[in-house]
Amino acid sequence: MLRHALTSLAALACLAAGLLSAAAAQATTTPGNAALDWAETHTTGHPFAFGGAGPITYDCSGAVMAAYAHADGIMLPHNTVAMVDSGLLVRTTHPQRGDIAMWGPVDAPSHAGFVTGWPDIAFGAENIGIRVGWYSWQYWPPTAFYTVHP
Repeated sequence: MLRHALTSLAALACLAAGLLSAAAAQATTTPGNAALDWAETHTTGHPFAFGGAGPITYDCSGAVMAAYAHADGIMLPHNTVAMVDSGLLVRTTHPQRGDIAMWGPVDAPSHAGFVTGWPDIAFGAENIGIRVGWYSWQYWPPTAFYTVHP
């Protein structure tokens, strides 16, 4: 529990210190930028459904998986734990726009979304019956950030 709290605090400190620069990240075309652009354009407003991977409903990992597949041809698994175990994600302490944020235990995350910028720094699907869109992680900070390296 303490490790989880310290990891979350470190992630927030990194963002608050300005290590996450949305404007600078947007100037660079990366797989994450292209995937986030696709997700914002094609999934915003769609309903959440467990197991959803589009085109009508999405869950958290389904939105991330669909965005990377459509934008960059990168095939991520449809499960947060499988994504971490796939070998395609590299953990980072300096998240950039389009990187993947994960919540829950680092070795078994239960939620995923995109890093967008501060203060609305997550984009994705939440399982509380809302639609896909932007949300703040003020009350539930991520435990890890990942860059996709195909």
